[in-house]
Amino acid sequence: MTYLSPASGVQSAIDLSMCDPSLYLDFSWKTHPDLCGSDHFPIEITCDIASLCQINSSWKLSKADWNAFSNKAKSQLSIESILDTDNPVGTFTNSLIDIANKTIPKSKLRVVKNYTVWYNDRIIRAKTRRIMKST
Repeated sequence: MTYLSPASGVQSAIDLSMCDPSLYLDFSWKTHPDLCGSDHFPIEITCDIASLCQINSSWKLSKADWNAFSNKAKSQLSIESILDTDNPVGTFTNSLIDIANKTIPKSKLRVVKNYTVWYNDRIIRAKTRRIMKST
């Protein structure tokens, strides 16, 4: 149930969520137990599959072996080897990333959920404060 009538205390399900049928099994739908000051229970839709979330890591530039990077770049990034391909920009980009992967360490991978535009830091902090108050 998503609606609680303040006059009678009767609950009903008047809210609607829609998704493509191909995504139906990839998400969970539930109502939050706290009305949060409204007469509607907030609907929580969560991603159940990690692959639908973005996985980020970052380059540790302070720990890079810049001498090795420079030497590999000089030997592997010649104008001829890049321009003699069907996709020079792609070839250059892939070569540069390959060199970086061999000479610059990365941080550990971490999963970052892709929230909607309105789900920002302010809302995350407010949700955290509300959870801390209720425990």
